[in-house]
Amino acid sequence: MDVQGTFVVGLEDFEGFHIWRSINKNGSDMEIIGEVSKQEAFKGRQTGGSLPDSVYFYDIVPTLRTKSPWISPFGSIDCLGTTIDLDLESDEFFWFDCNGTNGFTYYYGVTTFDRSYNVASGTQGLTKFDHCTPSEGVPYPCKDELVPVALAVDPQSDLYNVYVVPNPVRTGSSRLTTDNYHNFPDGRVRFVNLPTKCLIKIFTVSGDLVWTKDHNDSTGNVEWDTRNYSEEDVASGVYVYRIEAGSNAVYGRIVVIR
Repeated sequence: MDVQGTFVVGLEDFEGFHIWRSINKNGSDMEIIGEVSKQEAFKGRQTGGSLPDSVYFYDIVPTLRTKSPWISPFGSIDCLGTTIDLDLESDEFFWFDCNGTNGFTYYYGVTTFDRSYNVASGTQGLTKFDHCTPSEGVPYPCKDELVPVALAVDPQSDLYNVYVVPNPVRTGSSRLTTDNYHNFPDGRVRFVNLPTKCLIKIFTVSGDLVWTKDHNDSTGNVEWDTRNYSEEDVASGVYVYRIEAGSNAVYGRIVVIR
């Protein structure tokens, strides 16, 4: 206690962060994809501690706040590789989602959590309480805090690396209705690994032009909603696509099943 009569107990204002992810924009399917605990970081290798959290709070984050890259002494780490190069401000933290699917828009949220403390036994409680707790099937109570992030691949220069997913595309199926289905939202086909500039044309097998897209942006993705120029759903069948980039062109097939 200092001379002002203020108690100084040296405790953190909260224990750590939970990182949540949802596919629904209202957050009704939120799931935890990450957790970092300052308490477990402090304990480190001791019982109840976490060495990864220690490295995160005491090594990685402080290094990135100096505007210097952090080089892993442990070799490659998941999707991060051996080097993390981010410019963090003095009050910023970070998290990488290594399990996102290209083309999906996810809604991310971050909550702080804490645990109770038993003064009599001098032990910390086991239950972690978040400042805003999601419930399955119920819109997230702090949905204004959700941040949408659309995942995309970087553009590629080799047209032979371009692929279409899902193929075949089955309308009526989507990520919300079918596990591991890559089509989201329903009825869309995604061209992946496109160059920065290219022209996409889709034809019927009889040669009728169905859809055209002049792609010119910094991503390697383009989506086709399986509709024609009249905004009508195309019929079930086989369609041929042509992708042109400069003097080069490739062909492929898309199967639509309704």
